[in-house]
Amino acid sequence: MEENKVPVPSGLSERQRNIAEAYAKDQMKDGFTIGGFCTEQGISTKTFYSTEYKENALFTQYVNSLVDKAIPEDEMAAFRKMKRHLLKFAEKENPTTKEMQMFFEAFDYIREADKRQQMERLGLSNSPANNSGSTKSIEERKASLLERLRK
Repeated sequence: MEENKVPVPSGLSERQRNIAEAYAKDQMKDGFTIGGFCTEQGISTKTFYSTEYKENALFTQYVNSLVDKAIPEDEMAAFRKMKRHLLKFAEKENPTTKEMQMFFEAFDYIREADKRQQMERLGLSNSPANNSGSTKSIEERKASLLERLRK
């Protein structure tokens, strides 16, 4: 991740930056658990899920940017190609269920990044880029989504 520097948001402390970088790197490892990660970092899971870390939009945005930079383009392209096969599964294309299962298990971190990116595109995430600095209530989000569906 060091070759592709991701700018550190100015609102993060050095401790938050270090934990974000470790979290982005460690969550791609097999056997990753939040509990184990928090123990390794010397923080409680309650602290990790607080506004200092996971509920902090700058922290989350920085982690997501680090993860996005860490995923090679060819792996993302391969994931999207298999995803297209999955969408055509009703037509019974080439891959078997077992092959797709093995692929998605091997590239689960890409699936998570893709899911998050789709949520951001749809305006369903809490990232600062999507909220434009404002926080919509659940009712406002619901109304916005219903209006989009009606179009």
